[in-house]
Amino acid sequence: MCIRDRYMGKQKKDKMLESIGIVKKQKTDYGYSTLFKFPSLKSTTLKLSVLWFNLFFVYYGLAFSLDSLGAELHLNLLFLGLSETIACLIAAPIKVKKNRISSFTISMIIMTLGCFFLVFFPLPEECLSIHVFCYQRYINLFLATVVKFGITIFKSVLITCTTEVYPTTVRSLGFGWNMTVGRFGNTIMPLFVAYMQKNSVNPLIPFGGLGTVSYTHLRAHETPEHLVCRLLLEK
Repeated sequence: MCIRDRYMGKQKKDKMLESIGIVKKQKTDYGYSTLFKFPSLKSTTLKLSVLWFNLFFVYYGLAFSLDSLGAELHLNLLFLGLSETIACLIAAPIKVKKNRISSFTISMIIMTLGCFFLVFFPLPEECLSIHVFCYQRYINLFLATVVKFGITIFKSVLITCTTEVYPTTVRSLGFGWNMTVGRFGNTIMPLFVAYMQKNSVNPLIPFGGLGTVSYTHLRAHETPEHLVCRLLLEK
């Protein structure tokens, strides 16, 4: 009871001092503008925004591009789902044994190579029929599962990284901002896929370019002076 009375007495004293203006209640109002108020936070937010935009663009772009792999949509979904499940299981030990830069590098190389190899195996129009055997269809499906594998590891590492680099007070704001930027990429992605299909281009091929952009963007800022990459290198 003595401790409780002492605590209640301190609360009453603080309220009394606050009422007469001796003690002012500290305001802790944070918003999205806070992420751009300080140079270190702004640098962190802008770099992660690029990575999140590319993640959503490619990750959901795969789902919208399934009909470009052939008519067997159920088979395509099955293999892509298995690839994502395996990638999620492998991502955990990768994040433990490798630093964040290395983890990003591995995943983006896998994704980029899978997209670029599709250039050498275009899908003829007759392969779009489920009743026609076509080896290009299965090569395209295999390469799509490779892309799915790489982007899933990338997603797992990026989620972990985003929660690590922000201070505790703005962590939820930073995560929410980057998710919003990613959703914007998800919004314009169907228009891009439709345009590529209209011009008879496999939409997965340009996705490799986004992987290259992400990798170049990440390595170009890999200096000790930048908050993101300094923390990435220490993990």
